Amino acid sequence: MERELGEVRGEKEGLERELGEVRGEKEGLERELGNVREESELLLLQLHQVQEELEHYFLEANQLKSGLEVLGIRKRAEREAKESLALKLQQKLILLDDLVRECKLKDEKLAWLGSQRQLLIDLVKYQFNVFGRFADLNLRFKLSNTPGRTRQLGGLAGLQGILSPCSPNKQPKVNKQVR
Repeated sequence: MERELGEVRGEKEGLERELGEVRGEKEGLERELGNVREESELLLLQLHQVQEELEHYFLEANQLKSGLEVLGIRKRAEREAKESLALKLQQKLILLDDLVRECKLKDEKLAWLGSQRQLLIDLVKYQFNVFGRFADLNLRFKLSNTPGRTRQLGGLAGLQGILSPCSPNKQPKVNKQVR
């Protein structure tokens, strides 16, 4: 029995050693588990931080994309406005050219009317001159109340001399061209 007792004690010591080793392994595993848990928590925390950064970059990218779209819309609007202004400017230049052409025509017409005015003034002066001679002739006839007086003035030839006081070179020219 002692032998059995020695064997049991030997087994017990072997088991106690094994238990000590298992407990040592358990403590080592528990430390390792604690380290793994800490590492997992750190990794989870880092994962949350990375996720937050990704969300931030995603939102920022969307804002940049929206900004680029707005910028594209603005550039397109600016380009369309420039094109519209260029078209309006071209239309105004065409209108200005038409107005300049019209002014030139009016200037030419005004110059022609000025020359016609001068001709009309010369004609009126000539008619006043002729009228004055007729008035003189009429006065002579009234003063002379004698039928023989016509002969003294030279008959019709004398009358014609009174009626044409201007020489043929001094008579005003009448421009019959009408614009």
